[in-house]
Amino acid sequence: MMMKVRVWITLAVALVVGSAAMAQRGLPPNPFLVRPINSLEQLIEQVKKEPVVMSRYCRHFQLTPEALLEMLSSLKAGRLTSDGEYEVFNVPAKTGVIRSRILKLRKGERVFVDRSGTPVILMVCGNPMARLDSTDVGSVALDITGASSLKAISLDTPADAVVDQVTVIEPVLPIAPDVAFAAPPAPGEGVTVTETSEAPFLAPIAFLPTALLAFGGTGGGNPIPEPATMITLGAGVALLAARAKRRRR
Repeated sequence: MMMKVRVWITLAVALVVGSAAMAQRGLPPNPFLVRPINSLEQLIEQVKKEPVVMSRYCRHFQLTPEALLEMLSSLKAGRLTSDGEYEVFNVPAKTGVIRSRILKLRKGERVFVDRSGTPVILMVCGNPMARLDSTDVGSVALDITGASSLKAISLDTPADAVVDQVTVIEPVLPIAPDVAFAAPPAPGEGVTVTETSEAPFLAPIAFLPTALLAFGGTGGGNPIPEPATMITLGAGVALLAARAKRRRR
């Protein structure tokens, strides 16, 4: 049983490697492309249709797919004007790690150049010959898509985390009861205070001694009440006050 499993695994690996080799037939080792191209239009079409090619370019230039396509559209086909040594980036299919080597290229080699004539991509394999900070492609991406296009692309980047919507409930304040406040008196107005007497019928009696004193004398001079009269009146007032107190109880 284990032998059969090993055989199937070996066949699957061989199939994958063979498919990759067939796809990259006619290309130099470690190319960015999976098929040869002859024009800028074919390069852009392959980038759109092949996710692995799109991923390689996005990771190298550190651009979003939209910004990458805009940048590629700004290039044009050209040729090297002289022999020289150039830094050329490559990516092994097994590891996917982007690295670079110094290659000697001859005059007339077909390349894609930016608007200033700087070589950006080697046409024979699609491998970049420049970084974003060493060519005009960076300014082209900024002019077209803005600074948000300059972001690193990683295949290992996890999906955006889901953020739960949190609703903050404000505490409900208790409603204060309605309270009627008396308006303050206007300036200059007096305040009237009303008092209630416990024995209102005693009020006239309080003035009785004074009245008797006023009418007790005959003729001129100050009237002097008699002692017997004053004692009688005082006893009567005390008796009335005692009766009123008993009635209230």
